[in-house]
Amino acid sequence: MIHRCFRCGYCKYSSDFYAYNCPIYDKFRNDGAMPGGLLWLTNALWNQEIEVTKDYSELIYSCTMCGNCNKKCPYEFHDTITDMILSAREYLIEHNVVPQSVKRYLMNSIMGKSPWGENGKEECSLLLEKYLYTPACDWLLYLGDMACYDTYSLSSVKKWIELLKAADISFGLLEEPLDGSDILSLGETELFAACCQKAVEFYQKMDVKRICTFSPHSYHVFKNYFPQYGGRFQVTHYTQLLANLVEVRKLKFSQSAEYKVAYHDPCYLGRWNQDYESARFLLEQSGMFLVEFPFSKEDAFCCGGGGGNIYTDCLGGGERGAARRRIKEAKEMGVEVLATACPVCTAMLQDAVREEDTRNDIVVRDLIDLLFESL
Repeated sequence: MIHRCFRCGYCKYSSDFYAYNCPIYDKFRNDGAMPGGLLWLTNALWNQEIEVTKDYSELIYSCTMCGNCNKKCPYEFHDTITDMILSAREYLIEHNVVPQSVKRYLMNSIMGKSPWGENGKEECSLLLEKYLYTPACDWLLYLGDMACYDTYSLSSVKKWIELLKAADISFGLLEEPLDGSDILSLGETELFAACCQKAVEFYQKMDVKRICTFSPHSYHVFKNYFPQYGGRFQVTHYTQLLANLVEVRKLKFSQSAEYKVAYHDPCYLGRWNQDYESARFLLEQSGMFLVEFPFSKEDAFCCGGGGGNIYTDCLGGGERGAARRRIKEAKEMGVEVLATACPVCTAMLQDAVREEDTRNDIVVRDLIDLLFESL
């Protein structure tokens, strides 16, 4: 299948061909760095026309798996482009020629450490003790690594809990197995399968029926991969659950901060799972003045942290970094708050605000924080 790519270049554009919408190509501006170029290089590798080099390995792992190429390619194999890039990563893992940052992340995962090599989840453990899940709970909340090791994300989780309390929803937490999202994105498919099997068996043992995730990455795995391992749970992302609670009038907003807000679509909530409206509905219902990016929804530009890059940094930052481009666009629009619904996006965009030195102009916030202010 991989040899059928014609390198037409559609994969690197937005729908109107006005802008480059592939984070790798937008940064490097080299045809070898667009999805079609990655496929041609990989095909040459598999045909033994080229050898694995450090540059090739780092380029393959620079892909953020945002899925823009899957949507923009006009050929019948368009849905398999990211699968082919994933296969290239599997090949590199099998031949032990992955970047050191990828190797370090996978080793930390195997050893039960955080993605950054740290031990312990103290504050999450305190939440677990306070809100221990039982089968009588309406929902199991899945927080994920970012919430347990990133201070800002953890503060958003605590506000999420308060929102659920305000809606009189019962919920609980459990000691969390790995969701395996970035393990899959990095090409370690055997370890990913083991993670899924372990998680499904654990949740079945604990009589879990419904799971609500903080991260779209976790949501994507639980919704689309768990069924392959016998895990048929009702899975939702927090934006979807909160939107439903607003619709049935269990959650009501009494005040509005009236910020001028732009919403950044997380790739794993939007392109990969086709939910562009839940977050926007919540922003509108809470009284925010919502403005749209020139490239949003299916054309949303990735934050640059997907595909494991939040941990491995293979794509890297710099003046043409994906998140920095997003902040520049927000500044041009006169946006006060850039909201998103993904801890990876939040972290990447907050870093970009510091790098662009726009802290006095734009604040990046998780959608939960804005909703909490409107209670």
